[in-house]
Amino acid sequence: MAVVLRERVGRRPFVSARYLIVGDRYEPEPVHVCPESVDDPRPCRLKAKDWSDRKTGPVNPMRVLECTTHKCCFTVYPMGYGPYERRPDAAVAPDGSPLIVVADDPANEALRGTKFGAVVDFLSGRRWPPDRETADEYGMPNPPGVFRTQLRHIARCVVFFGIAIQLTDEFRFETSLNLGIPTQRLIDSAKRVRDGPTWNTKASEVGAFLQALSPLHAVLHGVAQQGKAIGLWGTPLGT
Repeated sequence: MAVVLRERVGRRPFVSARYLIVGDRYEPEPVHVCPESVDDPRPCRLKAKDWSDRKTGPVNPMRVLECTTHKCCFTVYPMGYGPYERRPDAAVAPDGSPLIVVADDPANEALRGTKFGAVVDFLSGRRWPPDRETADEYGMPNPPGVFRTQLRHIARCVVFFGIAIQLTDEFRFETSLNLGIPTQRLIDSAKRVRDGPTWNTKASEVGAFLQALSPLHAVLHGVAQQGKAIGLWGTPLGT
């Protein structure tokens, strides 16, 4: 995915909610707002419309609601997912509770299933294959992607944490407010990326922030706000 910059902020707001098991399927908790309510504060009148089922992203079908006040339909995303994201922000269940990961290194294994997985793999010496044919040849079932995609994901993470060289210290201050990372630490990290712009440096800097924010499920709100700041999506709305 191409690096997204702040100038692309302005995408449609999105609604997320905790999904709970009701009968034989997941249903979202009651939602009271639609994306259009950000610009039009009239009370929303919502009703169930349909279900959205995707090949990538959330494993459970997502509820589609209709707002008769604002004449719009929208998807209710489960906790930890932004619009059209293939991977979650943190290893969480549909209700937002942390997933229990059984592994020798549960913290890293949990991160591998998130949008930060490319960084974790890179720092662990796991380079994604150069192409799908090589992956098949060497018995690497279902790799997350190819190596150039891994590098794109790392570049996106560098932007996400505000340490890309094209971003300003003012942006890093906003990142600090969203994620709770000291502004000076972000500034120092950005200087290291500027002075030694290797993939190892970029991945190491992002990895340090991931450790500082662990567990990620505790900072989902801040991650969603930061996604808005870099232009991944519009205003995140809860239930």
